[in-house]
Amino acid sequence: MAIALGALMAFGTVPTPLWPLFAGRDGFGSTMVTVAFAAMVVGAAAGFLLLGHLSDRLGRRRIIVPALLTSALAALLLVTWHGVTGLLVARVVTGIGTGLMASTATAYLSDLYSRAHPKRTGSPVPGAVAAGRRELRRAWPWDHWLPGCWPSGPQRP
Repeated sequence: MAIALGALMAFGTVPTPLWPLFAGRDGFGSTMVTVAFAAMVVGAAAGFLLLGHLSDRLGRRRIIVPALLTSALAALLLVTWHGVTGLLVARVVTGIGTGLMASTATAYLSDLYSRAHPKRTGSPVPGAVAAGRRELRRAWPWDHWLPGCWPSGPQRP
């Protein structure tokens, strides 16, 4: 599972050295490269928000294969559909596959961890992230203007 997740996450960045080739072949500039990178984020957001819950309803294993197939389709589109439109569609599809896989695989890995270690309450990662955020707040207390940094409203340091 972790290997499949890692491979799919890598697929989002592996084509990066090909961007100059695509730009030369299809005749677009650096702005379009930026738009293409953003297109993947749009697809990932859609994958997370619209499809991320499917593994809770249908089961983790039933979603892994479609997520991998979605990414395979994105690779096929990237190679065969030339032009800016093809590139943007391929990047959105890459993002959808990435969002679907990331939401499913992380939940599945958490389930597997819970089964392997039933007496433990969970992974230490969320606690480490929260502790890191707390320590950052202590080191740099001027981030009260960032959204999501306060529980019920802006707080003064």
